[in-house]
Amino acid sequence: MSEHEDERDLRVTLRTRAEDLRLRAFHEADVQDAEADRWLALHFRLGVPAVVLSAIAASTSALADFDHSNVVASVIALVVTVLTGLSTFLKPGETSEPHRTAAKVFKMLALRAQRVRHDLELSEPLDKALTDVHTLEDDWAKAFSESPSCARRVRRKVEERGSDRFELPSS
Repeated sequence: MSEHEDERDLRVTLRTRAEDLRLRAFHEADVQDAEADRWLALHFRLGVPAVVLSAIAASTSALADFDHSNVVASVIALVVTVLTGLSTFLKPGETSEPHRTAAKVFKMLALRAQRVRHDLELSEPLDKALTDVHTLEDDWAKAFSESPSCARRVRRKVEERGSDRFELPSS
């Protein structure tokens, strides 16, 4: 094999590795976004009914004509207490933020990988390209290890739904 062929093979390998990183990063960004959306939806599913029911319970004077108004007000207050307790304990609004931040990190990583791949197509020097790919791989590993975990069903849902940005690389 000639030196020219070795260089071409290495360039193809580096482009493939950069593309794989781009695809995995976009996929992980989608998973993190989906997990953030799930927690934010829970935040609203707990919060909105609590607010509405609190308003109803507070207006017990409107229920005064009803024979069991005190029972209804007590049940509503109990439901509100459970909803606000869950919301306070689970903190879904706060829990969604680290997922959203991780998604941004993975999107930036995907865009960097796309740039490295593009630079390789423009005959970037191999030593710089090799360094760039190694840095991307290190940054991927760091981002993945520092990102919050996501529910398996969220990952499965994202994989089933797919994305317009990528196809998952075959294993």
